[in-house]
Amino acid sequence: MISTQVAANWPRGENITEWKRLVVYQKCIIYRNERGRLVAGAGNLHGGQGRALDFDVTGPNLTLAPSDVRAACRATVGANQPVVSNAVEALDIRVVPMVEPGRAHRASTDEAGAVLHYLVESYDDLNDATFFAHGHVHGELGPFMHTLRYAHLRRTVPAAFAATTRYKALRDTANAWVRDVLNVSEADFGKKRGGAYRNGEFIIPRLVAHKRTRAFYAAALSSIVRDARCQAAAALRENGGTLPPPFERYLDNLTGCDWRLYRGNRGGHLIEGWWPQLFCEACFTPSRRDDPRIPYD
Repeated sequence: MISTQVAANWPRGENITEWKRLVVYQKCIIYRNERGRLVAGAGNLHGGQGRALDFDVTGPNLTLAPSDVRAACRATVGANQPVVSNAVEALDIRVVPMVEPGRAHRASTDEAGAVLHYLVESYDDLNDATFFAHGHVHGELGPFMHTLRYAHLRRTVPAAFAATTRYKALRDTANAWVRDVLNVSEADFGKKRGGAYRNGEFIIPRLVAHKRTRAFYAAALSSIVRDARCQAAAALRENGGTLPPPFERYLDNLTGCDWRLYRGNRGGHLIEGWWPQLFCEACFTPSRRDDPRIPYD
């Protein structure tokens, strides 16, 4: 996720914001394969086999360090341009090791875990806007740049949550868990709603984030972390086996899971179609069509 601060005096050219902070959430383990190459991840429900890394990892126990992220940024396309190079060097880079067993074990808070954790930890230190994205960016940068140019022309950050992917994520209206956590009314809960909110990639201004309290985000994070643990326990109950290292103690002191509720993905995965409600659109907007702010049909 990239956090930006609107500059008081706009420089010329495309450098239209002051990039302040890059926070990287490491969600999977990094290990060396039989050839000695560094690989991130060990597979997931979609059949992936991990991804080889083309940069070094110098943190303890093969976790990323800020210097590793900066080195990877320097190697990207465009980093040889002065404006990009200067921005990379000036970034406040932070790494949060949020390593989980992963979807292969039905034990992941997905991107929702990272988003909620960041909002809890940085609630009083949010910049003007934050761009949440996957490391491999599901969506396109076009809407993101469009939003920045909007801010450039008007010298203000839009006070609206804006998604940056064209993909639609329909809400799972049968999921009472999400309804209860987000305190959505029965009338609003039953309405069909789409919108470009899939894969948890969006821009959220500080004003929007602060519509909810820190306690709200903390409660939502606690709920999906518990769901991930209960899902893992249910999978082991059905299939046997144990969680691999270094997750041997991931389920310690876990009690009270209703096994009937955890036969599929819950929690972070099912927040995907509910980001508008999580960011309090339900507080002010009783209905919603496809988002007119996004330049897609």
